[in-house]
Amino acid sequence: MFSRCANAVSRFPIVALAAALVSLAAAQNSKADEGKCYSLVKGKQYSMCRSFEANLNQFCSAPPMACRLQIAPQFKKEKFSFPAWQKLDPASNIGLLAEHFKSRVPVAQNCTGSCAEAWREKKWVDYRDGLLERLSEGKVSLSRAQIDINRDGKRETVLRMDGGECNPTSARSFDFPAEPNLAVLKEGTEQSDPSFAKFLRRRNYDVLIHDGLGYLTYWGTWNSKGNLAIYEIGSGPRLGVFAVAGSVCEFTYKGER
Repeated sequence: MFSRCANAVSRFPIVALAAALVSLAAAQNSKADEGKCYSLVKGKQYSMCRSFEANLNQFCSAPPMACRLQIAPQFKKEKFSFPAWQKLDPASNIGLLAEHFKSRVPVAQNCTGSCAEAWREKKWVDYRDGLLERLSEGKVSLSRAQIDINRDGKRETVLRMDGGECNPTSARSFDFPAEPNLAVLKEGTEQSDPSFAKFLRRRNYDVLIHDGLGYLTYWGTWNSKGNLAIYEIGSGPRLGVFAVAGSVCEFTYKGER
């Protein structure tokens, strides 16, 4: 009996020490996060993620980066950049915009062939009048860039459409927008690649370059204020031409919306 009591007493300091260490670690993490509006929650082992967290926290006085990322000048030295987007005249590229839009229209699984084509055409007609009105008001921009988006050693033609309607305080405007946003053109054509459109679904991705490699970025609302994820795109015989290899970095926004 005495032996069991002695063993129990001897364990108390160990338990107390473990609890103290956990409390100390939590306090240190809390202190480290003071003054931050973005916190890195996945990818802490990667210098790219740590550097981009520091970059994000240069913009705590600005609205959350739900609509457009920014790079502080000092972090361009960390090899962060945006694609060299070449502006196109959207009014002169209605056919391209139509292809771009229709490639992102969700279609029921049992609707294939002519059924799918008819459904996409209907959705395009429904969308077109509003688009033409915003085009006349100068609210729509279209650009393209050459980016090796899937690390296959070849540069793809990536299209980027901006409808100018994103509101960083409204999840509906940036999480599942009406605009098609990004597309990749089939090599040597002006047609959207369906395999790229398929995995994008209707999410509003953008492109970030780090050390010459392209990454997709996505702002979502899987917490109450917002999260930013950076994804790596891969390719291969079993993956297809485009496949999300998974999020490399994830950040939680803790500022004010």
